[in-house]
Amino acid sequence: MQYIILALSLLFLSSLTHAQCDKKVTWHSNKLEAMSDDGQVMRTIEDELIIIAGKEEILLQQPSDDRHNMRAAIKEVTCNWEQPYKKGKTMYKVEFIKPNGETSPGTITIESTDGNIIANLYIEKVDQRARLTISKYKEETL
Repeated sequence: MQYIILALSLLFLSSLTHAQCDKKVTWHSNKLEAMSDDGQVMRTIEDELIIIAGKEEILLQQPSDDRHNMRAAIKEVTCNWEQPYKKGKTMYKVEFIKPNGETSPGTITIESTDGNIIANLYIEKVDQRARLTISKYKEETL
């Protein structure tokens, strides 16, 4: 009986963390840091930036200057959260699509340790890296 209760408890906990991965999440940031290959901050942009992660695509928006808005088609998702939005990570393998139609493979990783959420973006074609500190988020059911 104890094994059944333990198994049901583990199943329930894993369904909670997986349920987070089936939601549309809007992530807000007020700071983007352009990074070098070795992780050094090269430039900082202090402005509102929004990442909207859905089931098939991710939208990257800068409301003050929509020339920098971009889409990313989701190719693969790896989602592993021990505690939703507190401890864990989601990694998206994507195809970035600029407004002019130019594409590049890349990754978007949303990671949290102790409730501090960071988004890391990597665009392969131009070898660009950026880090966003997430200030707030909102989830919706897909």
